[in-house]
Amino acid sequence: GAYLSEFPADKFQGRGILIDARGRNVIDTDILDSYDIQKGDIVLVWTDWDKKYRTDAYFESWPIMTVEFAQALVDKKITIIGMDTAGPEMEETFPVHKTFLPNDVLIIENMANLDALEGKNFIVHAYPIKYKADAAPVRVIAEIQS
Repeated sequence: GAYLSEFPADKFQGRGILIDARGRNVIDTDILDSYDIQKGDIVLVWTDWDKKYRTDAYFESWPIMTVEFAQALVDKKITIIGMDTAGPEMEETFPVHKTFLPNDVLIIENMANLDALEGKNFIVHAYPIKYKADAAPVRVIAEIQS
């Protein structure tokens, strides 16, 4: 993938889609049937795993995404995938990362408070510091739409 500094600023904002994946250990393509995901959307996967943050359990067996799920989102041309877990997968070969990143779908991990977005229409703003790197901290803000 490209360095963050190579993306235009509008890459880091877009319509947010909250996928409710609470109670799932594996997040697969079947969950997408309930959502109208469009080109340019920023998809946030809500598992409620952030409630375990700062505990030993947070880094043990968190819900994972399948490569098929990732590819389906790539095919829909989303711009960013976010999640409230330590990452989209646990495999050390990073197959989900290797599906998203070469297709310029950025990944935001360790999100919190996604429950506040339930039932809401919102715009996501997630601007990293502009420097030549492939990862950076980011403060994510959801702008609730009326």
